[in-house]
Amino acid sequence: MVGFSIRDSGPGIGAEDLDRVFDGFFTTKESGLGIGLAICHSIITAHGGSMTAANDPAGGAHFRFNTSGCSAIFLKPA
Repeated sequence: MVGFSIRDSGPGIGAEDLDRVFDGFFTTKESGLGIGLAICHSIITAHGGSMTAANDPAGGAHFRFNTSGCSAIFLKPA
């Protein structure tokens, strides 16, 4: 399994938005389309991985995802 953890130092994700950040066309930006995280989430889960979003206790947003279901793709011999 390969895991990734990404944090930023911004204001974090509003508590009311945490359950919706991976929904298609959900955005908190004036000019956002709301498809970026939805696409990432759907690709990762389609390959057996998982992706989560949370607020870091020290501040900012914290996204984690793993590729547990698709490790054979990355480790396939040449």
